[in-house]
Amino acid sequence: MDIIYIIKLIEKSIFTENNIYKDLEINWIFTDDLSVEYKKYNEKYGRNQRFTDNDYNGIVIPPKNIKEPFNILIDNKELDNFGKDYMLFCTVYHELTHAVDFYKYCKLFFNGNYDEMLKSNEYYAFYIWTEFNAKKKSYIFYRKYLPMAFGNKEDLINLEVPKKNKMLEEVIDSTNHVELIYTITHYLARYMVWENLFYDDFKDFKYVPDKLKKIMGSNLKKFYIFFKKNKYLPKDKAKYNLLLDIIKSINLEITLDEVKKINNEVSYE
Repeated sequence: MDIIYIIKLIEKSIFTENNIYKDLEINWIFTDDLSVEYKKYNEKYGRNQRFTDNDYNGIVIPPKNIKEPFNILIDNKELDNFGKDYMLFCTVYHELTHAVDFYKYCKLFFNGNYDEMLKSNEYYAFYIWTEFNAKKKSYIFYRKYLPMAFGNKEDLINLEVPKKNKMLEEVIDSTNHVELIYTITHYLARYMVWENLFYDDFKDFKYVPDKLKKIMGSNLKKFYIFFKKNKYLPKDKAKYNLLLDIIKSINLEITLDEVKKINNEVSYE
């Protein structure tokens, strides 16, 4: 199987769907060490974003402006595992969704200047929005084209849901606010897919862990509904400020100064 050919087909499909075919060029980089490549490209662009966690499967690195090729790093372990779980295609879809979101957001609000985008106060809220969007779309893609990997509804409820809930609870118990919001975002994006597939079984947060309900309180519903109402890229900056307000209201406090600090630390997985 020609993996690059399939990646290019996925790329063309996503770009055509978003009406940016031939507008956005991707620089695909396959590497044994994401952190090394990430550092190299960020130094090339004069940025100080940090990244030390090689557990990710892929990362995006925006260039200086939207006219330059957009960089996507893929860990070589995805190629090594190809044929076992096909997660490579899920990762490709996820990172391409980020690339499209970055391109459209930057063009809309920052005249195509990625550096200006990354320094903005609203960037962290956009980052959370695109994480939700990318996780939801890539998970739908994965389930659609590899249904044999998921089984029936009973398998989902009895196997996948408990596994994801346990992973979320472990993060709640052990991590910082930034990583927690990231993990919650991915979890709820996946949960929204479950709810869309089997509404009666998953409505009203039936399978959401009590720990998550406790730390988010009423913000759980606000956070979730925000993404239901904004499944397409918000074109009003006020929407990003609203999302930021919800995030700041979660039990783990976060200030504007911390958001600015996050903007310098966050990786674009």
